[in-house]
Amino acid sequence: MGRSTHINALTGKQEIGKTDQFGPYRLIKKVAQGGMAELFLADYIREDGFRKRVALKRILPTLAENRDFIQMFSREARLAALLNHSNVVQIFDFGQFNNVYYIAMEYIKGKNLGEILSALQNGIPIEQAIFIISEICKGLDYSHSKKDDETGEPLHIVHRDVSPQNMLISFQGEVKISDFGISKAKSDPSLTQAGVIKGKLAYMSIEQSLGKPVDARADIYALGLVLYEAITGARVYNFSTDVEAIRFIPKMQIKPLREVRPEVPQELNRIVMKCLEKSIDSRYQSASELYADLSAFRNSYSKAYEVSDLVAFMKANFAK
Repeated sequence: MGRSTHINALTGKQEIGKTDQFGPYRLIKKVAQGGMAELFLADYIREDGFRKRVALKRILPTLAENRDFIQMFSREARLAALLNHSNVVQIFDFGQFNNVYYIAMEYIKGKNLGEILSALQNGIPIEQAIFIISEICKGLDYSHSKKDDETGEPLHIVHRDVSPQNMLISFQGEVKISDFGISKAKSDPSLTQAGVIKGKLAYMSIEQSLGKPVDARADIYALGLVLYEAITGARVYNFSTDVEAIRFIPKMQIKPLREVRPEVPQELNRIVMKCLEKSIDSRYQSASELYADLSAFRNSYSKAYEVSDLVAFMKANFAK
């Protein structure tokens, strides 16, 4: 979907025709549109009456003849369809209708973290931020360690676009990572050449901003940026062009979290800043390692936070 599309029930909806049929899908609302594809809330309807609500992503007509983009779009579907985890948005279907390619995905009724942070302005409570990022860690660790079902070989999937906009929170308290559209698998390097920058500029690791090869530790860096932002309410990076990112990210010194929020416990400051180490060898080496430290901190922190708390927060702030 590109950099601005999210599988989200509450983003700028556009009503469409009641009978707008697309193959076996009835389109209900347009949720979002990016530069490459558009996203709809839709119902899958079978002849025997079976019905399922989905999020349908389809490429724009202007790209229907672009073979390179079709290859990328198809690759996204194949890669994401391999993932089946409670913290990863699931792919149900992929195909084409009237020469238009589409992906049907799990429908998440809620908000993305970017919208939540934008609405609240000053960040979210520490315990809530830890809970959300811990859940995302589980989804990313599953993706990073996913193996080929036939050969048993690790796929080395890297998301490469970890950002608040791709973290979905439902009204039932589910937390899921979405949009593996620019993700990288070791088995399919054709669209991940060195020197090509992919991902959102505000959440790039140093190596990613320079177009260097990346692994799971680039996602760890992005998680650190998101956690920092969730707690402070402000982005660490603000760039408008790739050139700015390439020029400034490698030499920028990020203030320790406690300098921005003095009330942050020292251990949490250590965890966040370890994610943001410039050297990939100094960062957490896996999402599971980060999850373990976040869990240990969460258990020692005086304020507990559970799914029920997230449900209450979502209903209190966004039910309308």
